[in-house]
Amino acid sequence: MKLRDNIRKINESDGHKQAELIQQWKDEASANLRAMHEGIENKLEDTPMAGYRQYDKAAAYEKITGEHYEKSGISWKKWAAAAVFTGLIAMAGLFFVNNKPITHYAAVNGVEIEHLNDGTDVTLDTGSTLDYNGSRGVAVTGRAFFKVSKKADKTPFTVELNKGKVTVLGTRFSVSSYPGTTEVAVEEGRVKYEYGGREVILNAGDWMKLSDEDIVSSPILTGNHFSWTTQVLEFKNTPLDQALQDISRHYHQELVISKEIKTAGKCLLTSKFAGENLDQVMDELKLLFQIQYYKSGNRYVITSMKC
Repeated sequence: MKLRDNIRKINESDGHKQAELIQQWKDEASANLRAMHEGIENKLEDTPMAGYRQYDKAAAYEKITGEHYEKSGISWKKWAAAAVFTGLIAMAGLFFVNNKPITHYAAVNGVEIEHLNDGTDVTLDTGSTLDYNGSRGVAVTGRAFFKVSKKADKTPFTVELNKGKVTVLGTRFSVSSYPGTTEVAVEEGRVKYEYGGREVILNAGDWMKLSDEDIVSSPILTGNHFSWTTQVLEFKNTPLDQALQDISRHYHQELVISKEIKTAGKCLLTSKFAGENLDQVMDELKLLFQIQYYKSGNRYVITSMKC
């Protein structure tokens, strides 16, 4: 919605509907802030506070309503409209640092590679999003792999996750940031993960996850840990239970082996998958190991197999 359309709808509404419209506008904050920034950039004065801009309530009110600002004569509706507008200006201090708006990236139809203007390359998994502050900070929802550029002044690069934050100087690593899932894996260099007043340093070959609010780390045990970035899975005499874990991570789907199956670790898989979807992979496993399974949402439950 355009700014004036929002204000008009708020002014024409009452009570609960008015609150709904304000919430809807807040939910669209990123787009509104970008549009607002373009319209008011030359109207705001800088202050010594980095990333923060002063605003004039009277000017904001007059810009919205086209009427002269009188403190004692503002109706509830006009006050609400001005409050939302000036509130968004205050929020803009969180998004605009050194006049650089947030850039939003989303991988909708497949894995995408983005090049940030600080020299960092980011690979986003399907369905993942990234917000970039134009400098050395991003926020991730979903899964992303970073090749972070090093800076001569050693300015750190930070990644905000659903829980916690990663700080690096220059390295190659991946993060998974989903509801209920927070993971970091380092391919090259080292990173620091912080959460809840705790921190852990991860070196090349290390992996960590947040498990019941505890930070658990271990070595990366598979060569396919970053396979989703290349869309290539490769196995050579790999125990099938380990292969299924790799396949599960690659496609971000849950593959479960029935407790009755005791032979999965004895079956060895040698194969390469390059671009196949998960159903195609499962069809090949059917041929190789006579796997039987059923699907329940995003969950694949394997009920039988033979080596």
